[in-house]
Amino acid sequence: MAIQLIPLPPSIWTSLPGRDVIASLGEVTGMGDIWRPLTFSPMKTANSLASLVVPVAGLMVLALLDDSGWRRLPWVFMVAGLGSALFSVAQIILPGATGLYLYEITNADSAVGLFSNRNHNALFLSVALLFCVIRLEQVSRKQYTPADLVAAVIALTIFAALLVNASRTGLAGLGLVGLIFGVRAILQWRAASARGENGGVRLLFGMAVGAASLALIGLFAAMGRSPAIERLIAHDAAEDQRLRSLPYVLDMLREFQPFGVGFGAFEQAFRTVEPESLLTPRYLNNAHNDWLQWPIEGGLPAIALLVVALFLIVRQVIRIARNQSGQAEMVSNAWLGILTVGIFALGSLIDYPLRTPSLMLLGAAALAMIFKPIANGMKG
Repeated sequence: MAIQLIPLPPSIWTSLPGRDVIASLGEVTGMGDIWRPLTFSPMKTANSLASLVVPVAGLMVLALLDDSGWRRLPWVFMVAGLGSALFSVAQIILPGATGLYLYEITNADSAVGLFSNRNHNALFLSVALLFCVIRLEQVSRKQYTPADLVAAVIALTIFAALLVNASRTGLAGLGLVGLIFGVRAILQWRAASARGENGGVRLLFGMAVGAASLALIGLFAAMGRSPAIERLIAHDAAEDQRLRSLPYVLDMLREFQPFGVGFGAFEQAFRTVEPESLLTPRYLNNAHNDWLQWPIEGGLPAIALLVVALFLIVRQVIRIARNQSGQAEMVSNAWLGILTVGIFALGSLIDYPLRTPSLMLLGAAALAMIFKPIANGMKG
């Protein structure tokens, strides 16, 4: 990002792909000889660089944790999820109440919780619910504790918040968490049966949770109390705009290589290719697909970095899958990290979750949980 902020002489800058329109305007306005950085928006790129302070600081704090701290780490996000869920429910049942929306620009008619965007809140709540579900998954193997009751209360509160959230991402998140829970219950039942143990209790527990979830979703839908379900069948002008813009976004992916347009500068770059037919009071602030926007903004270096990151993650996932001999809590944390990264990867197909500092922090924590060495194994 810092390289994208270095001013370039006009002879180099005007030769970069996709700069023709701005270069022509510069000639007309008498500013053709000024030095410009690679990015289309120095302010947005500088802001993107500064936002990395949050995940970097989070990783530095995580590096100081002992094993006990790592075991308690999921509770941080479960409690944060509870706070956002309570805000979400309050925003729906107390419409117009001051102080419940924390940002001036926000989805003011939706349950955004501690966020400004209902989709980001839905994704965060889905991950927090996953953390609770994995915690409750172990209840059938041990004695009940007060912490299990707290986790159950948090899970139910988050579940209710996702149902009243007007985000289709929330419904998708609920379905994904339910699918993960069901698959894990079946795998654990088969593993227990292979060891000659009675794993029926775990399977029945998983089926009961899944059935209860579907029943509640159906109840909310029948009562007309789930805005997300209503939005599934309603016309969405914003979604229509994104679909109509997709061909031009794909053109940008090709046109602005190999250097990109600058991180955070998608909006400004899109205006240079946006056709007149797409001009409306709404504007496209992001591609709503970070798998496309990342290479558009960062070019080939960003693509190379992404490939390396994916390779390292996949290699670590294979190591974890082959080595389950570590401490149970640490192995569970590693799988939580893997599943969280998977949810972010899917969410990034239709949105831009990792451009929000708090979700950056959650993503950084998930990666740390994946790469944290597990005692009694995971060497090399």
